[in-house]
Amino acid sequence: YLLPQLSPSPVPIITILVIIIINLQTTESLNNTPTIHDLKRLVTASSLSYLPLSSIPSSPYNKQIGGYTPVHQVIDPTTESGATIFRDVDDSNAIIVACRGSATPRNFATNLDFELVPATFLPDLPKGSKVHKGFQRAAYGLWNDVGLGDKLASVINGDAAGGIGRGGERSVSSVRFTGHSLGGATALLCAAYYASDARGGGEVTPPLS
Repeated sequence: YLLPQLSPSPVPIITILVIIIINLQTTESLNNTPTIHDLKRLVTASSLSYLPLSSIPSSPYNKQIGGYTPVHQVIDPTTESGATIFRDVDDSNAIIVACRGSATPRNFATNLDFELVPATFLPDLPKGSKVHKGFQRAAYGLWNDVGLGDKLASVINGDAAGGIGRGGERSVSSVRFTGHSLGGATALLCAAYYASDARGGGEVTPPLS
């Protein structure tokens, strides 16, 4: 979402808020566009991803918006990028993957590694696609090297946090990726991994912009 706000002064001041949120569905319906309430909660998940896993449940910020239950957290030791998998207390069948933004000097080095390189680590992209070198390396590290993809699949398929319903069916109805700054970029690329991963069975809505 790009939200410009012009001041009444002769020299307008433009405030721009950019939130990258990719909404992925494990159901056939692709019509549940997030509401403003949903977006606020996803922004909160992005903020909570900066905290250690053990500190999230007691965070006043988490309690203020109704709460998320953290399930897994991973940090790639090479790039120091991080991501947290949450269950939404408002909807226990919804999974949120929040990728952490820049928090360490190495994260900022990742941001500055902005050469466009072939998207060799990302599946199912058109031939000749290029991507930010640092973001691609960070997303690959999260998804593959420290097992974000495996952990997300375990939640969806019922190996953690009650992913299987009473009748044996999967109870997860949606998976959403969100993140701030560097986390927005890695969330987008991890969503591409998820969309091509048969373990999740996800269908992808058009990206929100």
